[in-house]
Amino acid sequence: MPAAEILSPPEFTKLYAAYFHQFSGGCEAEISEDLELKVVSGPGTGHHVFLNNAYQEYLHAPASRDEILERFVHASIETLSQSSEDIDPDRIVPVIKDRAWLEEIQESLVERGMQQDRMPEYVHLPYNSELIICFAEDSPLNIRYLTKDAIEDLDPDSLLPRSIDNLRRLIEPVEPFGGAILSLSAGGNYETSLILLDEVWESLSRQFEGKLLVALPTRNVILVTSTGMGEWVDQMRDLASAAHRDGSYPISPVLFVRREGRFEVYEG
Repeated sequence: MPAAEILSPPEFTKLYAAYFHQFSGGCEAEISEDLELKVVSGPGTGHHVFLNNAYQEYLHAPASRDEILERFVHASIETLSQSSEDIDPDRIVPVIKDRAWLEEIQESLVERGMQQDRMPEYVHLPYNSELIICFAEDSPLNIRYLTKDAIEDLDPDSLLPRSIDNLRRLIEPVEPFGGAILSLSAGGNYETSLILLDEVWESLSRQFEGKLLVALPTRNVILVTSTGMGEWVDQMRDLASAAHRDGSYPISPVLFVRREGRFEVYEG
């Protein structure tokens, strides 16, 4: 698609609002500013919907504009309908994020006028110096990140092992592609969460010499090689850097090495 046909943020916001009105069944969507809507479903209600991720995905695939809009609009509607519903413990999954993710969310909410005492506290655990484990409720259309208020009735000590078991059950079978550098596929949303599944790495370790290396440049990209693969390590580092720079839902451009059952930053 020629660059001149790419929608600007204001144009994309207006089109998103039109799609929302078409599918929402009565909710009113008002444009607050570029890439932000205020949705009103009844007296005294008001929810903000941020379109940054939808717009970034559109910029990467402008020919898929309508499919992207429909998918994000339906996900927004589902999120709003679930806002007062109980969490289904059997659909809680672990989601790998970089440590800056929480800060970026808070900064974004502060910029939009949210008071500090109303800031949501997203449930998370440290993983290593670069990554954290967040928790989300998976649904066919959406990923709903969990706050402490949402899981107050759940046992916090069982949250991680239970979410990992759920992940095994909910993702598609893990498929490796490639040779010296492998790419893993598990359905498109939870590829980076595969670092929590020991059985994946026990199997892959038999295919490589040296210690396993992974790159998690974006949410749905995970690359694998090993310390014994020589120049392929540098090639994977270059691939990870480019994917992190240009892809949607970036995680980290660095490489991680598996030691004693966990991945840590690779200094080699």
